[in-house]
Amino acid sequence: MKKLVVLFIAGIVVGYFYGFADAKSHRDNVVRRVVATVGGSNRSKLSNDVDAKVEAAERGRN
Repeated sequence: MKKLVVLFIAGIVVGYFYGFADAKSHRDNVVRRVVATVGGSNRSKLSNDVDAKVEAAERGRN
């Protein structure tokens, strides 16, 4: 149990210092940059254009 607590505290300390150094060098936070990177590369796969989907389905039936 003590080992788990020590590892947990060590993880918090490392994360704090990593976040502090990252905040000095970047304007946006880590989560926002990762979401922009991952979402940007996959955005074309998740189209929400309902009209285009309906037209594509109609063309497939004919």
